[in-house]
Amino acid sequence: MTINPIAALNSARPALIFQGQGSPWQRALHDAASPTARVTLRSLLDAALSLTGPVARPLASAVPGTVDRLGAILNADEEVAPLPMDAHPAVSVPGIVLAQLAAVQHLSLIHI
Repeated sequence: MTINPIAALNSARPALIFQGQGSPWQRALHDAASPTARVTLRSLLDAALSLTGPVARPLASAVPGTVDRLGAILNADEEVAPLPMDAHPAVSVPGIVLAQLAAVQHLSLIHI
């Protein structure tokens, strides 16, 4: 019996398993960031920055350049090589979440 995995997803409530910090999340974020997704992801990043505004200085001093790094990955035309700063949770956690949100957005566009 052959089962089409995409058809199986349409007939049930699928569970999604995402990559974590041990994965090349930079590639996942870059690959998932289509032009449409980039706009959405950038607005989500901006909204997060707005929410954390009252503690922006301590956040920025913990790992300087976090927002710039995430922006560089989102806006890159080519795959971005990992940097040492990417191992810091201040960079990797929002990067991973953005990649996961982009993946879900892609699935919703194909009605899964």
